[in-house]
Amino acid sequence: MPEGHATDPGTLADRLAWQSPVLTDQADEDLHRYVTGIWREAHQLGLLAHGTVTSLCRSLLTGDADAAHRHAQAMLPQPRGTVLLQNDLTAVVTGIPSANLLALLDSTATPESRSGAWTWRFSPASIRGALDAGSTPAELLARITEVAEGGRVPQTLTYLINDVARRYGRVQVRPAGCCLCSDDETLLTEILNTRSLQALHLVRLAPTVLASAKSQAETLAALRAAGHAPAGLRLDGSPAIEIPQRRRADPSPTEPDRGDMFPLPRLSDPADVARTLLGNC
Repeated sequence: MPEGHATDPGTLADRLAWQSPVLTDQADEDLHRYVTGIWREAHQLGLLAHGTVTSLCRSLLTGDADAAHRHAQAMLPQPRGTVLLQNDLTAVVTGIPSANLLALLDSTATPESRSGAWTWRFSPASIRGALDAGSTPAELLARITEVAEGGRVPQTLTYLINDVARRYGRVQVRPAGCCLCSDDETLLTEILNTRSLQALHLVRLAPTVLASAKSQAETLAALRAAGHAPAGLRLDGSPAIEIPQRRRADPSPTEPDRGDMFPLPRLSDPADVARTLLGNC
């Protein structure tokens, strides 16, 4: 196709049928349908535009990979690095967001729409999730301000971040396997400072309470190995009764087998058995 000249799928199908009748030996309707489908796909891939070949297509036909890469990059929309923040706590990106912008908005807001304009919405849960991931309120606000169009951050979003940050961490949750309780504070201090019990990662929660990172069974075994005599309790505070596993005694190897005291030959013939019995009389 000459450069700058346009055509249509119907004309192209007729041209193919005239130039290569052997290759296109099929019904005219089928040929037109195949050519039309390929025509549409070529337009979607950027190889054709308005019925004529593009610079990308010509570069691929000539085998110039560098030129094809440049033409493909020029045809793609440039990613956006800024976001429009609105008073209703929504964030709008007109176009395709950059990778950094997409990661920031996905980690601080909830996606709502990704058709046409990309939109997100900030909420207490999304801001708390960002704080859970390790961001501080100051860092979070600074990163959002950096990508905001014109550096404008609505007061509603600033208030939301500060409000969530003020309530964040007022209740702290730490993992623990079990607790050690005793009225003897001196004994608990000794256990806390015992070198052989460092694997329990003991932490003092109160003067009479220590927390162990290990399970109850492992903690009891470690305390007993260190020379203490702890008692296990159930969740309701009642004693946890431990039933020892008794091992059955193995039969003594010196005990004679009663069946071997008077050995008898294994005979299958009754006459042989009778003769053996008569010979023993």
